[in-house]
Amino acid sequence: FGEGVGLSPQKAAVLAVLANPTLRAARDKRGVAAAQLLQAGILPNPGLSYSLDTVTGGNTEGTVNAYALGLNYEVIPLITRGAQIAAARAQAATVDLDIAWQEWRTAESAKLHVYNLAVLEKQLSVAKDEQKDLQENLGVVKYALDLGDLTVVDLAAAETALQKARALVLTIDQQREQERLLLNQAVGFPSDQSISLQRDITPPSYETLLPFAGMTRGLEEKRL
Repeated sequence: FGEGVGLSPQKAAVLAVLANPTLRAARDKRGVAAAQLLQAGILPNPGLSYSLDTVTGGNTEGTVNAYALGLNYEVIPLITRGAQIAAARAQAATVDLDIAWQEWRTAESAKLHVYNLAVLEKQLSVAKDEQKDLQENLGVVKYALDLGDLTVVDLAAAETALQKARALVLTIDQQREQERLLLNQAVGFPSDQSISLQRDITPPSYETLLPFAGMTRGLEEKRL
């Protein structure tokens, strides 16, 4: 991603389209469809046959060798060639649209994983700071308890708050690890590879979206 530069949502989208294993397998279908289109336009070769019957024995007076020459051609493929080409061309267009649709979905999914991961990392940082503060608070409460300024009830409350903070840190950390694995899968990276994100990633706001009527107008013509 460049020295000192992390992965941004847009870079993740591009990387996913290029390196996602599922998309790479899907794009192989494009070559198959192109080959089928080429095959649909190929006409059968004409057939040429010949034979020779020679006189081999018996009464050969007045006999001659027999020759035969034949030319044949299968007409049916010539009649159906236009329909076959049209069908193969439509199939190739279907494959292209399907691949483009998968690419769009994979790219948007990779972007979403980056946004989720960035948010979870910020949440984890805040949760760890809170855990640290509550850990220090527990020490202060224990000291105050020894001095007689607080009671065991105060100590129990401080310990409970710290336990909740630890549980929150573990939960967020597990969610972050899950998003990291999903991101690695989307961009075609090994599951054990660590990806550093671009700093200060801000999720898009709802204000950037078009009105619902604008998004759906003519949708059947521009689904991508």
